[in-house]
Formats: sequence, C-alpha cells, structure tokens
Amino acid sequence: MQTFLIFLVAIFGYAEYFLFGRAQTYRPIVMCAVTGLVLGDLSQGVIIGAQMELAFIGVQEIGLSTPQDMVSASIIGTSIAIQSGGNFSTAITFGLPVSMLVLLVQNLVYIY
Repeated sequence: MQTFLIFLVAIFGYAEYFLFGRAQTYRPIVMCAVTGLVLGDLSQGVIIGAQMELAFIGVQEIGLSTPQDMVSASIIGTSIAIQSGGNFSTAITFGLPVSMLVLLVQNLVYIY
C-alpha cells in the first residue's frame, strides 16, 4: 500500500507542470513532507525536506537549462532515509545520484 501511495506522491510531484502551473509543489520541502506522511513519520519527512531544500535552493529552470530532478531525489532519498532509520545524509547520499541519473535520462529522451 505504501508503494502505491508513494507512486501517487510522485504523480503529484510531476503533475506540477501540467495541472498547477508554478505552485512550487515539486520542491523538496513539499515532496519530502508528503513522503514522510505516507511512510508514517511526518516530522522526519519535514526535517529531511527542509535540509534537502537547502541543497536544491538555487535549482531553477532558466532558458533551455534542465535542472536536476528534485521530485525523484526527494521521494527516493526520504523513503530510504526513513525506512533505514537514517537521517538527512542518507537522503542526500541516495537522492542526489538518482536526480542526476533521471536528468541524464531526460536529456537523452529530449535528444532522440
């Protein structure tokens, strides 16, 4: 059930561009908190979200630049950190490489 709910959180995060305009719901502070709520530890989700927001504070789309994917980093990093009993460093350790991998895949899709 938690996997399905996290899938819905990911859809909510990626639907930002299609449904909400620029409401900033894809930012880590929101995604981590909702993921923490789904996993049953809202306080840890908010703490991880606030700290991960600092890591992504300057990430914005300007012109044709494609920034790192904050949604995947927030959801996967928070999920692994909460389920393993870790903290923010665990979330960043798993979240940032995933966000870069997703960015690489997105760029390859855009090229072809």
